[in-house]
Amino acid sequence: MRHESALWSAGKWHPADGYGFPPSNAPSNTARSVIKVLKLHGSANWEQKSEHDITPEIAAQTVFFEGSHDTPTGLAAGTGWHEGRYLITPTYLKDISSNPLLLQLWHDATTAIAEASAITVIGYRLHPADALARYM
Repeated sequence: MRHESALWSAGKWHPADGYGFPPSNAPSNTARSVIKVLKLHGSANWEQKSEHDITPEIAAQTVFFEGSHDTPTGLAAGTGWHEGRYLITPTYLKDISSNPLLLQLWHDATTAIAEASAITVIGYRLHPADALARYM
């Protein structure tokens, strides 16, 4: 999340639309992000009600995005589902098709790569076991 924090500080990114989906706790009056951060393996600060939740909350905003305001509803508090967070590890056995949010992010990334004139990948190496990322 350091990359998002740096982009936030530079005024180029906002958690309300910068992840490529509208979080359920996004304020309605936010500026548009110039840069999208498509986290194909999920994030420790996304709180989903279930693996079918396509509009998770963005948790701990004040911790990572100085000057922002959290609007928590406590999704993680009572769910017990992955402790409210979702991460997909690089493995041959992963199935992103069971999580519509992640499936959409992979689709968006595939489209962005196909249409890009330049690509910058930060903070990720293509692990040999991550066949889906290596294919893309």
